[in-house]
Amino acid sequence: MTVTANPPTRVPTVPIPSGVPTVPAAPAPPAADTRRYRPVAYADGPAAALRLLHATTSPGVLPVGPGGHALVPADVEAACDRYATGAGPRPRAGVRHDLLDRVPVGADTLIAVRVPGGGPPPHATWTAGLLWLRLGLAERSLAHAVAHLRGRSVAGTVTLNLSMVRGMVADAAAGLAEAHALLETVTCAATCACTARCTCVAAATCRAGCACPGGCACPGGCACGATPRDGTAWTRAHHALEEAGRICLHLFGAAGFLADGPGAEVRAAELLADTYPPPTDLEAS
Repeated sequence: MTVTANPPTRVPTVPIPSGVPTVPAAPAPPAADTRRYRPVAYADGPAAALRLLHATTSPGVLPVGPGGHALVPADVEAACDRYATGAGPRPRAGVRHDLLDRVPVGADTLIAVRVPGGGPPPHATWTAGLLWLRLGLAERSLAHAVAHLRGRSVAGTVTLNLSMVRGMVADAAAGLAEAHALLETVTCAATCACTARCTCVAAATCRAGCACPGGCACPGGCACGATPRDGTAWTRAHHALEEAGRICLHLFGAAGFLADGPGAEVRAAELLADTYPPPTDLEAS
């Protein structure tokens, strides 16, 4: 007997063993909601989701992390004529860019570059969007791992039905559920006039319990799943997704560690987290 997992909106369902915790289905997010990157990452992979994230948050500007590094699809890197700095976007012309690596992800390639003087981290919407993107990628990896194990057997037993394997799948699913819960419950970032200090990116009304006296003064309301102020929550979500991704690598067996295998997207997800780490509590406050 199986139960049906509920992946992000518009993605085909993947059955998993009975008793394994699942990530709840996300409602169709508003167009500007940072949750929108999750179903794109699940359905189409990291490059497609990064293109959408870049186009909606920093078009024309190469997003550079706090270490002066950037990791984006090759076509995005080529199209950016400016790069992010603490003083705002600067022209890339005449600035040295060090090519660090080319990271293949399916039919696409991500370009890793170092830009001296680039950074600090992109704005909060990019960071929050990247977390939702990573959640979609981790769900994608787990779904692929489950499908892979369902087609294999050990001594006449479907590999997916082995107790140890079921436990690993459950651990990965629990990590995804933890990350999802953290992303759904964190408060919004500062820069709003209301006391709840919500920076909202979606046209939605406040949820019950909004702390703003007389209603929310944010343009768009609070129910956006937008950007957390809590750097600890951001970091915990990244760690939960990292652990879930590494469990998926083991579920694939040796194939999970091939450069051109299913582990390529897990590697890309970890590199994105390293390139664009969440702010500390001090930076987020």
